[in-house]
Amino acid sequence: PFNVRTILDDVARLTRLGQFKYVDAVAALQNDGSVRLRYEFEEQSMIRQRQVVGNKLLSDQDLLAVVQVVPEGPRDDFLIQTAKRRIETLYKKRGHYLTTVSIDEAELDSSGLLIFKIIEGPRVKVKAVEFEGNQAYTDDQVIAEVKTRTALFLFRKGELDEEILADDVAALDRFYKDRGYLDVRVDRQIELSPDNKEAKVVFLLAEGDSYTLRTVQVSDLQGKPIKVFAPEQVAAILELKSGDVYSRDLLRKSTQALQEAYGRLGYLDTRIDDYVLRVGDQPKVDLLLELEEGAQFKVDTLQINGNFLTRD
Repeated sequence: PFNVRTILDDVARLTRLGQFKYVDAVAALQNDGSVRLRYEFEEQSMIRQRQVVGNKLLSDQDLLAVVQVVPEGPRDDFLIQTAKRRIETLYKKRGHYLTTVSIDEAELDSSGLLIFKIIEGPRVKVKAVEFEGNQAYTDDQVIAEVKTRTALFLFRKGELDEEILADDVAALDRFYKDRGYLDVRVDRQIELSPDNKEAKVVFLLAEGDSYTLRTVQVSDLQGKPIKVFAPEQVAAILELKSGDVYSRDLLRKSTQALQEAYGRLGYLDTRIDDYVLRVGDQPKVDLLLELEEGAQFKVDTLQINGNFLTRD
């Protein structure tokens, strides 16, 4: 029996093979009431061979190792674009920030030869690192948090590295939020010299306000009082106190100290979740700790193994 859903499923399965650029089904009603069904295909071109040209700094083997498109396999434009980005990333890690990779589309269409054409950019060195927007902390204080450094003859290459820049932005964000600046925004921009061989890296900072801790509330998962410790005891254990600048680092230390306090009493499975609640438009937060205290464990038996000379 003729079933449209079955035909559409057929087309979907054939498409997923990845060997066809175009799959369609055409149904024509015949005079006798039957249906003539025709599947139409346009085959995907095959990759005959892979090549890289223009590379001098990196070997063909190193570059082709990151190319997932295989010879005698179907053409996959997504994998080809991914390979281009991976090759450019290899050069960026070597400091050649402006390297570009293109595909010889004409050769690929006519013969199935996949050629990556590489223009190796110059090695970009960092000549200056600057900060804009930092008011609460000096340049000397924030530069200690980043790994990007200027080139120093014979001592430091100072090469521009995208991955390190991303880590630097995350480190600055963490630095400020550990000091109560919950609304901080961090970005970076790169200014290249006319010959594209040197760069100035500028980290852009919007600090916002420093938040302080107003109150600490402790409850179980149902919002009821906890059983093992009194609220005053919990407050004494926490390193983060009401009135302190809200610090994520102090919060981590506080929850760890509370976890250890439960562990000393045998509550080994205690789980602590923390939630930060902002107080209107004020630069203040309330801290909510929800605890699942679990059961108390006690020692049943004590076994000593491996003592051949000394009695238990």
